[in-house]
Amino acid sequence: MRRFILIAVLLLFSCAKKTVEIDLGRINLPEVLTKVKKANEGARSIKGIASITIKTPYRSVSFKQVTIVEESNLLHLEAIAPFGRSAGMIISDGKKTYVILPEEKRVYDNFKEFDFSYIYPDLPVKITINNLVNLLLGRLPEGQMNEDSEVQLSVKSNHIILTFLNSGKEDSVLWVNPINYRIEKAKINLQGGVQANCEFKDFKDIGSGASFPKKIELKLDKFSISVKYDDEVEINGDLDKNLFKPNQPLARIEKQFQNLYN
Repeated sequence: MRRFILIAVLLLFSCAKKTVEIDLGRINLPEVLTKVKKANEGARSIKGIASITIKTPYRSVSFKQVTIVEESNLLHLEAIAPFGRSAGMIISDGKKTYVILPEEKRVYDNFKEFDFSYIYPDLPVKITINNLVNLLLGRLPEGQMNEDSEVQLSVKSNHIILTFLNSGKEDSVLWVNPINYRIEKAKINLQGGVQANCEFKDFKDIGSGASFPKKIELKLDKFSISVKYDDEVEINGDLDKNLFKPNQPLARIEKQFQNLYN
């Protein structure tokens, strides 16, 4: 019995989250910013099944989604209805975005026209294809780590806190893990006074010291998007560029979503 208790205690401590003592006096801010940027751009492509939950002030919807994403601006999202049927698709080939629903198909210019609020009109801000790609790759929107901004450094709850200032006003706040320099939480002030809160959790080792969050949540006022990837999600694999063409047939993935188009 004593041996069992000792083993249980050792396992408990081995599974506990690692913490480090953070000495602000020894932190080189430019070096930290470089490490944070590199750590949070480790995932360049992703292919897998994700459980999606979207909440608005008026409704909540959950569904499985085929998620195939590659930088820059290549996207294939397919919402799966019961029995493996496709309920709708968003495809970006890097130049145009195609929204394919059972009742209609629309084509948008990626950078000028597409807005995720076409599908979810309760969104308080515009979400572009670039925003979607960054979110699904576990990244913040571009421009949130502007090297020309004033940056304040602090420590809280075993995190390095980076506060970016614009004209003396708080623009964004990042909670950084001091062990792997991954952003685990962020607060971002957007246009129109809207505040975005991001959380990244359940990190998966993807090699070369990089990691990817299998759980992602974005909150915008009373709107939220939660993404939870399956354990089999493939990071930084080679993707068939034909998957980002709108003439691809709708998914037929009844066998537990196997192969993801091979």
